[in-house]
Amino acid sequence: MPSPTAPPTTRLNEYYGDYMPTKTSPEHRNRRGQPTAVGTSTATTPASIRMDGLLRMSNHNHGNHHNNNENYYDDFGDDFRSSYFDNFSEMSNTNAENSEKDENFSSLTTHRDEECILLEWNLSNLLSHDPSTEPKLIPLIDVCDAAKKAIREDPTITQLQSKKYDGKLNEGLAPYRMFVQNYNQDIGHDGRFSVFTGKNDGASLQSEVVFSTEKPLEYIRTMLSTTAGTTEKKLHPADRRRVEEETVVFVPGLHMLHEAVGKNDGERTSNERVQYYSQVLDGLPMAQLHAGTYSDKKDKIQIEITRDSLFALKSFGLLVNNPNESSQERRQKMMKQGEKVYCHLNTKDLDILRTVVSRARLAPFHVPVDEEDDNSSNTCLKKTLIRLIDLAVKSTLAESMEYKGKRSDRNKASHLVLMANSASCSIVASALGEWKRYQTDEEESTEIIESLLREAVTVVTMGAICQNFVDGPAYIHVSMHDDPLASTWGASKDRPGGGKDAVYLHGISPYVSVSSFSAVEGNQVKKKQHLGGLDQNDAHNMDACAVQFLSLVRRINAISSFRDLYNVANQDPDQLDIKASLFAINYHKQQQGQLELPPHLDDELLPSMIRATGGDRRLWNAKEQLGEDGVDGDDSPLPSLDYAEALLTNQLGYNIYDEIVKACG
Repeated sequence: MPSPTAPPTTRLNEYYGDYMPTKTSPEHRNRRGQPTAVGTSTATTPASIRMDGLLRMSNHNHGNHHNNNENYYDDFGDDFRSSYFDNFSEMSNTNAENSEKDENFSSLTTHRDEECILLEWNLSNLLSHDPSTEPKLIPLIDVCDAAKKAIREDPTITQLQSKKYDGKLNEGLAPYRMFVQNYNQDIGHDGRFSVFTGKNDGASLQSEVVFSTEKPLEYIRTMLSTTAGTTEKKLHPADRRRVEEETVVFVPGLHMLHEAVGKNDGERTSNERVQYYSQVLDGLPMAQLHAGTYSDKKDKIQIEITRDSLFALKSFGLLVNNPNESSQERRQKMMKQGEKVYCHLNTKDLDILRTVVSRARLAPFHVPVDEEDDNSSNTCLKKTLIRLIDLAVKSTLAESMEYKGKRSDRNKASHLVLMANSASCSIVASALGEWKRYQTDEEESTEIIESLLREAVTVVTMGAICQNFVDGPAYIHVSMHDDPLASTWGASKDRPGGGKDAVYLHGISPYVSVSSFSAVEGNQVKKKQHLGGLDQNDAHNMDACAVQFLSLVRRINAISSFRDLYNVANQDPDQLDIKASLFAINYHKQQQGQLELPPHLDDELLPSMIRATGGDRRLWNAKEQLGEDGVDGDDSPLPSLDYAEALLTNQLGYNIYDEIVKACG
């Protein structure tokens, strides 16, 4: 065991090993930082044992969730409720014959669609970061485990297979060709680095190869970024130095396919998206760490969970009633199935659930996690992120010790920038939290750990749906005020959870809000769409407003690196010799430190930047936003090309508009 005075980052591999452990060892520390006894691993804890007492816990702590669901148990009737809680074993015996049959056949072949309950989720309660609701992670993990089991056993889904990539590679990747692969399922790319070859053929590189190189962060920036193998834009020497000091790794949002195979017409791959972001951000080199999705092969799957798990989900307010299904139908399905309940789960919903349970290790109590499953709780992606964070801190620490007192003479190492979009920000936050928790569990000073993170890691979130960012890293949170997802469940200076000294850049998109609810014919009840509908409002669309807003802030302030952006935004604003209330325009209301944010940034510059970069072609709801006549019609919220050119030229200077249009063409 290293001495208590040893650098904190030298101990990370003792906890995670060279890679994340795949099996709980006797010496493994539990979620509270305490050693577990030999043979006490709970990785295979039965769902029925996990549920013991959970319903009472949820009912005690979450009475507020029953406002919309208080009649749920009444729907099943007193007889059913009594038989469930008081005479569970008798009910099980009654269905023994059916249960024995179910054990011999897949649930996919023994239960018709009409016999399954459709799981429709309450988005508000599911994405809530209220600590008192964290026990909901236990039944959610059961659903995720059941879903992955169903996918493995589904005879209609081809099992995960890799294919060796035979296309052209740059000189830095060619020696590692055997580790560059394509997959028949998108989930195979989870936690792997995208390979940009110019053909968008969807190959990815095993992350362990990157960590085996002499300078991994520099390798990522030069060989795995969007500008690898191309002629980089000519920059001023000072700007080039700042860009080369940063390695930007982007984690895409959910449901983004890595390969073109299987995608819908008009749908762009995650590789195409990150290349577009790089163009909008003035040719910024960006690498991508893919977040895999299960939605590429099937819209929904049939899963088998215990009835305890289903009641726990309902008790926590995580499910909403299906308005197309009567109480009598639900009661008949539940009574017929006995102990086991067969449900339909949308695969896009599964992607959301995996991001939620990614924070299971950070719960204030022990949550059983299947350590033997590499895809459990986004382990592949989170494992790579943890290693990146550790690598960045180690590099900074070693650099500081080696060149102490000679900072002006040294050749500064690459600095890590983690950039994430939407719900994927939760996985980044979980990786940061787990890395920091282990270091502090080793009785290291929290102040030292946070100081190391602050110097080594910058985190840029785009429309984050997450509120559990740990203190330490330099955070820059970018979102739209009219984005209902980020405004409700994201980081903001008005609510805790964004990280200490975080920078918040909030704009207002030019788009109208598109409701995700539709009325049911003949009924006043409104039907909620499933969670795959995170693309309901274009204010949450990174391609159509957020990345343009960030690009404008960087260009207006002549900033080429994210660390410079963070430092300038955290400087105290200049003191005025006149009261701000005397100005005709409250210029300082939206000011962030020393950043210059013009008053017409939202209503004129942002729509012009969207038009110049072609953001209108990347809208989720183009017809609703632009009107019947399109982007040049009278109903369009975006200016004409001539008007956009005039506004951007006036603000940014001559030829800038032409450069933007050419880059994003």
